[in-house]
Amino acid sequence: MPIHSHSPSRRKDIAQAIGVGVQYVYQVQVGIRAPSPALARRWNAYEPKDRLWDLRPSDWWQIWPELIGAEGAPSVQEQVIETEKNNG
Repeated sequence: MPIHSHSPSRRKDIAQAIGVGVQYVYQVQVGIRAPSPALARRWNAYEPKDRLWDLRPSDWWQIWPELIGAEGAPSVQEQVIETEKNNG
């Protein structure tokens, strides 16, 4: 399940489980903020359907190179192109 599709009550559950505010979880979901690598790991441990590459789409391959080529992972080239496009 993409991170943007969680219900408000699920966002509250995630926030409580990882020790942040509900607003922060919402901001991550809509792409306003990116969690720190450590927080992304905690989030993913609590909600495994939210993949690390979805939580940190602009740099996941640099932080967790072991995930390159993992099942379901986007190609790094796709991500680099998307990041460059978004960063202008």
